[in-house]
Amino acid sequence: MSLRYGLWLSLLLSPGLLLLSGCSSGPGGLLGGGAVTVHFVDSQGNPYTPSAVATQIGQGAWTSVSPASSFQISLQGNADYGVAYVCQGELFLLELTTTTDPSPTLTCTATTSPSWVPVSVTYNASSISNASSAVLYAGSSSYRLSTISCSSCTAQLPQGTYDVVLMVENTLGQAVGFAELQNQALTSTTSLSFGSISSLTPYAVSVGNIPPNFQGALSSAWVSSGGTLASLGSFSLSSSVSVPQISASGHEYLSGFASSNPSQSPVEIVGAIGPLTSAISFPPIFDPQVNTSSALPTFSLLNASGASFYDFNLNWGNYAYSAVVAPAWLGSSTSYTLPNLSNLNGFSAYLPPSGTTVRYEVGVVDGVSNLNLSSQSPFLPSSQVTIAGLSGSYVP
Repeated sequence: MSLRYGLWLSLLLSPGLLLLSGCSSGPGGLLGGGAVTVHFVDSQGNPYTPSAVATQIGQGAWTSVSPASSFQISLQGNADYGVAYVCQGELFLLELTTTTDPSPTLTCTATTSPSWVPVSVTYNASSISNASSAVLYAGSSSYRLSTISCSSCTAQLPQGTYDVVLMVENTLGQAVGFAELQNQALTSTTSLSFGSISSLTPYAVSVGNIPPNFQGALSSAWVSSGGTLASLGSFSLSSSVSVPQISASGHEYLSGFASSNPSQSPVEIVGAIGPLTSAISFPPIFDPQVNTSSALPTFSLLNASGASFYDFNLNWGNYAYSAVVAPAWLGSSTSYTLPNLSNLNGFSAYLPPSGTTVRYEVGVVDGVSNLNLSSQSPFLPSSQVTIAGLSGSYVP
């Protein structure tokens, strides 16, 4: 899981859509005898072996296991279990139950970098009002073009087959024009010609429950039917906002993000993401308690109504520690301490040293029925998902 549901998760969709890659229940479900099968894949869906793996049975001690792209955990009659792994220098940890994830597939963002190829591009956006620049999108990659029209310009795009999207932007980086070429095989001999570019019309959105004195922004993004992700820009936060609307086959999403005064600590944060509709609403403020007397903090007052899961993140130096905890795993408990795995093989670096400034994030996510999120594509919610919590720092 590119588990960075990470509280603030780039909810601003900058430069693109909130990517909640996550756990997905794979085929087979709970195995006979009380076992779960865990699979690891890279961001392209290929089997991936993390550099270190640990497991937990029930709510007991964590133990190291030999890294592999797939393995089983014998639950010994327990419904609760945990999985921790290191991917690209970051520790990811999940506390799950067989009811939330009977057979999780966990994604590491690590993957082979795409091979870039020069592609010839022809387009003319001079008829689009307020056009200032243009951006090409293919898959999750983008390439900014220097002019609003060009004949046989060269763009560097990832080799492979993608929907290629052309977004024409105004001076604020907001989309005002759109064109798409579906299912294009991109090679060094490919020539792309966008014959028709559509002007985008504004769509009115009302924004509800903005906390008093909070500041933030809205962002919009579009995902083509073939999975290419394109930004439509960011917009000032107010009770009524106009965003560009695309009528082509695909999905448009809107996210919002707002925070309290950043000069105060901790900072309260709320966010929401969902399909483009005429209204978006922020969740109530969530103020858990954070005890930072130890190197790994304890979070309490985890009693949010209707929580889908709790999300915890630490960052210090070049290290990051992220955890997702299912409310079903917590049971009646309302507190959680991030486990110290530093005595296990491959996890020794993931304990903040004394005297180091550590950034923390803690939040509650609502609107996801379980942790069955897509592991190989952007998170595309069918209805609004919200997140609320705190961001702060401490020195152990």
